[in-house]
Amino acid sequence: EGNLMDLADFPLLKDISLNGCDKIVGDIRDISPGDFPSIESMENTLDSVYGAGYLPSIGQTPDIITAWYALKRRNPRLIWHRRMRLSFDSPERYHNDVHHSSREMPDSVEFVQAGPRLGYRWTNCRSGGACEAIWLDPEPKPSDDGYDVYLKELEEVERDVNFFRGLFIPPTQEKHLQRNLEIPLDPTLERIHQM
Repeated sequence: EGNLMDLADFPLLKDISLNGCDKIVGDIRDISPGDFPSIESMENTLDSVYGAGYLPSIGQTPDIITAWYALKRRNPRLIWHRRMRLSFDSPERYHNDVHHSSREMPDSVEFVQAGPRLGYRWTNCRSGGACEAIWLDPEPKPSDDGYDVYLKELEEVERDVNFFRGLFIPPTQEKHLQRNLEIPLDPTLERIHQM
């Protein structure tokens, strides 16, 4: 029993794994720059810690991501492969009977990186099923070292944006259905869908 922040002052703490500790509460947004100075892993945190499990809503996501971003800037390996999902209890969550899985609602958030630039995006975890990236760092200048690597990695990030191009957050259910009717399915995907 306790609060996540009770662990913040342990200077040698590298891994927080709270599996089975469902009486630990807290808020990921309470973490300040000096907290958890040696942390390397916080992947096994709990839903009882606000912002560490499911995302309560689309609108509250930027504040939660900003908190994770501060930790991630300190240690780039932190939560690198972790996705956070929109809560199943969120009124914004919906399911559409769409033509292809890449068109399902983007209900997860993942960090993306191009060169030194970090950002995040909503995705349905299917190829071509990501929204546009929301960049947290400024774009490097063409004269910066590694700019060519940045452009290559940026192209890779953008390659996964297809059906949701131009959108930075998941559309409402109504807009999603409308978009599905307006944007034709790729002929190859159409053949697969008809099989």
